[in-house]
Amino acid sequence: MTSLIDRYVLGARVAPVVVVSLSLVLAISAWIPFSHWPMKLVGGTALLGIVGFVLAQLTRDAGKAIEGPLWASWGGAPSLRFFRHRDPSIPAGSKLAIHRRMVELAVVDHMPSAEDEDADPGQADSVYRTCSDWLRRKAMELKAKAPLRANEDETSTPREFRP
Repeated sequence: MTSLIDRYVLGARVAPVVVVSLSLVLAISAWIPFSHWPMKLVGGTALLGIVGFVLAQLTRDAGKAIEGPLWASWGGAPSLRFFRHRDPSIPAGSKLAIHRRMVELAVVDHMPSAEDEDADPGQADSVYRTCSDWLRRKAMELKAKAPLRANEDETSTPREFRP
């Protein structure tokens, strides 16, 4: 239940839906006689909350449904692609520093070279997937240990990677 209602879900999914649907709820509540204003307040608030959660879940499900085809057309998940030597999104020097750091942290024994990646892309992607899964898990652990710091980091400007 806590994964259904957490700060991220409320801020990124429910709040936008509530803001957008607020005008609709206000318009509907205008049709209710004024003598029932306490019911308007309670009913409108409950309706707005329910509509917010339902629409947030529906849009999340729709996004998840197109995630697979999008990733396939992009050549894989973004977190996996960024590790590839052939992906130009991150400069080669920074990418090599990231690869070195993954080995230093003992996430993997070795990172594939550009030649290894060309020879066996599936094996290279398997190593990259291990690294991206580890990074994701580590970020969640850090967020759980220091949620206030994690929330502050979400609102700050991104920093450069420093190997």
